[in-house]
Amino acid sequence: TLSAEDLPNTGSAEVQLPRVPTPFGRFMVRASDHIYFAVNESDFTLNEQPFLLYFNDLEVQACQPGDAVFEFTYQTFGGFDAPVALEVSGVPSSLNALFSADTVQVDGSPVSLTLSGTETVPPGSYPLQVIGTDGSASVSIPITLRIADDDFTEPVLLFPEDAALDVNLNPELQWTGNPEDLAYDLELATDPLFTSPILQRRIYDTHYKPGILLEDTVYYWRVRPVNVCGEGVFGAFSSFTTINSDCRTLTATGLPIPITSAGPSTITSRIAVADNQPVLGVKVTLDLAHSFVSDLIISLTSPKGTKVTLVSNNCGAANDISATFDSNAPPFVCSNNPAISGLVRPLGSLDAFVGESSFGEWVLTVEDVVAADGGSLNAFSLELCVEGEFRPDEDQDGVFDDGDDLCLGTPPGAEVDANGCQVFRFPENRFLITAYSESCLGLQDGRIVVAATEPFDYSLQVQGNTTDFTDSFTSTYEIEGLPFGSYTVCLGGANGTVQYESQCFQITVGSPEPLGVLATQSLDYDFVDLLLDGSEYYVVTLNGQTQTINDQRYTLELNKGYNRLKVEGFPACKGTFEADFFRTDQPVVAPNPFTDHFDIRMLNSTEEAEVKIFSLSGVLVWRGERMPESGSIHIEVPGLPSGLYIVEIKQKGISTLHKIKRE
Repeated sequence: TLSAEDLPNTGSAEVQLPRVPTPFGRFMVRASDHIYFAVNESDFTLNEQPFLLYFNDLEVQACQPGDAVFEFTYQTFGGFDAPVALEVSGVPSSLNALFSADTVQVDGSPVSLTLSGTETVPPGSYPLQVIGTDGSASVSIPITLRIADDDFTEPVLLFPEDAALDVNLNPELQWTGNPEDLAYDLELATDPLFTSPILQRRIYDTHYKPGILLEDTVYYWRVRPVNVCGEGVFGAFSSFTTINSDCRTLTATGLPIPITSAGPSTITSRIAVADNQPVLGVKVTLDLAHSFVSDLIISLTSPKGTKVTLVSNNCGAANDISATFDSNAPPFVCSNNPAISGLVRPLGSLDAFVGESSFGEWVLTVEDVVAADGGSLNAFSLELCVEGEFRPDEDQDGVFDDGDDLCLGTPPGAEVDANGCQVFRFPENRFLITAYSESCLGLQDGRIVVAATEPFDYSLQVQGNTTDFTDSFTSTYEIEGLPFGSYTVCLGGANGTVQYESQCFQITVGSPEPLGVLATQSLDYDFVDLLLDGSEYYVVTLNGQTQTINDQRYTLELNKGYNRLKVEGFPACKGTFEADFFRTDQPVVAPNPFTDHFDIRMLNSTEEAEVKIFSLSGVLVWRGERMPESGSIHIEVPGLPSGLYIVEIKQKGISTLHKIKRE
């Protein structure tokens, strides 16, 4: 259902919805005499009402002293036939409001509201409410009355300022408005008499972009107001002069770049632009070798992040691209060898970059989305046209020649510093740096050895861990006596007047791990399992018998009774481990003497044991049954008085007695 048409392009509008109830309402907005339209994303619901006041226009203008007339239709739903009284609120007291019918009842009845006496109120906008009431329900419709007179206020031209120079080529003309004005007539000309205006446009706002203008041209523009009373007169004109434009071709370095055939891949090539100017136009020239061009998606991304697709899976099995892409050229037609050639239009519009800053990196991206076919990007260049002029930079090093560049004529693609002078660096593989750890923790005998692949007059600086010195060498250099820690080694050099940039490396002098020993006695007390760490080999001494082992796990068999174990790392500065072990055929009670608790080491860890504690006079003072855990039974007796006691341990019918002392 059509709700409104021929609305001015002001960016917003108030419309009244039709009376068709639906849970799936959508809006469609279409430009007049155009194919493009937009539809809102979500449904909305229109509920049925007993009656509706459907206005032809929610806003009506009146020119003083003329009347304003609002026309609407009374609509009913669901067989509603009760009389509805009409009224209007918000009307200034000096205006007269008259309905063609004060009460309506028949569906489809036309009604008009006439407001007279407009000359009695100041020009401006007046919000009103038309209300229909049947005694139990009411409907209120907001409407707006706009009153104008023929005493027009001349708009003030704000931007560009009068006689402004170097105005950008896509300026936004701005002027002051008046609430009574409905629109403005804009004229733009290249002569002050406006004999042949290049632009005549009715604008429903107070600003307008006329599009790209000619460079270095004087323009004249003026504005007149329009309201319901008619058209005002054009006021004084304003003039401005547009800026010059300049174009420059920039060529990528570091080419060719191979495109692998091993699988899908992406390559990029970048062109850095030092000038910060508004872009007027971009052309892209490519020389690319690749079989099956349809495997490729090629795009250009501006420093702002705008991405324009040049080619996307086009031209089937045809090979290679040798073309210049220009938005004003005809579309490309696929042929073969090369598939795309000459001056052609890309898939996307390069005009998307117009108005953006030229400053930064322009990135060409080539995506090969299919395996098996490969090739190379051989050449890539940009022709950038900008407002104003490019600053001179003949060697294209990004440092301008008109005062900033102290080293003119640097080689193409060379790295330069902020002064435009070439930066010399050693190849990444020029130095081999080896760090040697301390032989023992704290011995401070670490070393760093620097070896160069080619002789040169090198400079060296070492800092870190209280070390700070500089020196020179030609081939190799060794720093000795270093403690454990991190060091910064910076290497530079000079060849006559050519100074090479220092390369700095973070080097760590390590320290050997200390000896680590975990000794665990078996549950039957016959063996000790060793878990060793921190040394290449170990010296193990058990009861005076020494052996050297290089395993990290080792098992020793214990002698009956007391055993003394000692483990040493190599070198000896790594530390020493010593421990005592006791092998017995009976349970062992420890510690003895004890305080509040003691443990019983059991030979049989799978059978429950009965434990009794007697005083020396034979009185039973404690009894319990316990299951060994990890070969041991833990006994807590915090309230036991100090003295000597007898512990009886009974397991599988065998009893043993042990004398213990409570401290």
